[in-house]
Amino acid sequence: PPGYKGRVFVDACQSATDSRKIDSFITTLQKQFLLNSLNTLVYGINGDSSGLIPLPDDSKWRLAKL
Repeated sequence: PPGYKGRVFVDACQSATDSRKIDSFITTLQKQFLLNSLNTLVYGINGDSSGLIPLPDDSKWRLAKL
């Protein structure tokens, strides 16, 4: 939403997994925020996601790499 300031957590399988050929989903999302002048941090999960959504301080979360 307009004026949102905070962090975004994407709980989806492989959302933080980068490869040589393609950026991860969260990296792509982070770039879109920056291109639109939004200073928002984006976090995702490496590997599979299952069960309850982890809390923000859980070690599963990985910050988007730029």
